Amino acid sequence: MKILVSILLGLLAIGAVAQGNDDLTMNNNRFVKFLASGNVDDGVKIGRFSGNALRVSYQGNVIAFDALDNRAIIFNNAGNQTKIQLHPAGKSFIKGGDFGVGLSNPDAKFHVLSDAVDINSTDEKAANLIIEASSGTRSMNEGATLGFVIPANTNGGNAWQQGRIMVTPNNESNANASGRMLLQTRYYNSGSWEWQNNLTLTAGGSVGVDVINPTEKLEVNGTIRSKEVKVEAAPWPDYVFSEGYELPDLGATADFIKANKHLPGIPSATEVAEQGILLGEMNAKLLEKIEELTLYVIELKNDNQNLSERVIELESKIK
Repeated sequence: MKILVSILLGLLAIGAVAQGNDDLTMNNNRFVKFLASGNVDDGVKIGRFSGNALRVSYQGNVIAFDALDNRAIIFNNAGNQTKIQLHPAGKSFIKGGDFGVGLSNPDAKFHVLSDAVDINSTDEKAANLIIEASSGTRSMNEGATLGFVIPANTNGGNAWQQGRIMVTPNNESNANASGRMLLQTRYYNSGSWEWQNNLTLTAGGSVGVDVINPTEKLEVNGTIRSKEVKVEAAPWPDYVFSEGYELPDLGATADFIKANKHLPGIPSATEVAEQGILLGEMNAKLLEKIEELTLYVIELKNDNQNLSERVIELESKIK
């Protein structure tokens, strides 16, 4: 790169001597055109762009900067600080300032502006920014990752990746390109650093919290604490109060409880331990039992009132 810059500066010096346009020819072919003003139709143009800016232009399709022997192409500022480095075998970087793609006034270190993506787009690679990983195979344990690095030490040093978003296949079937998204954080476990699968989103719309392969729409490995939970359940057991509803026979209910150790229509402790319960369905069943108990109490009240009236009547006759 230093050789190339030296050549360019030397060519500028040649052009600075001449008051008009000058050519550098080789084998009767124009190789470089030095511009004082005006335009040329071929060759390389070197001149002042505006102010103290250097302009190098070429009418062809490609301008190539070559670094021989796998060396880096480096762009320094006036303080001889490397701001841009392009390396074919090492590290390439842009240091300082903001970098924009698709716009000339970026607002962040990396700012991309492109056409909006339709939420229902069928293009397999429709996105404003694409992160692609090639593993050579289709594996649910490997995928494309976006990592987040923060300091591990209180002095701001020892930077480590502490969180990441990873997208992997949702299955290992050939050509079945459904995806799975994982939100992971890094934690220390018995002498080694590991990744915790905090949140999983599957292709079928299932969400897992601390669950890697959720099978329900929301599956949580732990306790849920909430201000409110709304459950939509149907049918709701108002039918217990309908005309013609037959209350279970209390004698038969007593026999069932004695034999099974739980109420009819309610799962046993073993079933709940193995399969869990459906919250909406269980609340409806419990309400059904409460409504039946209410009807039993009303019947008992009526019976007691009838007995009280008969007792009063008998007492009046005795007197």
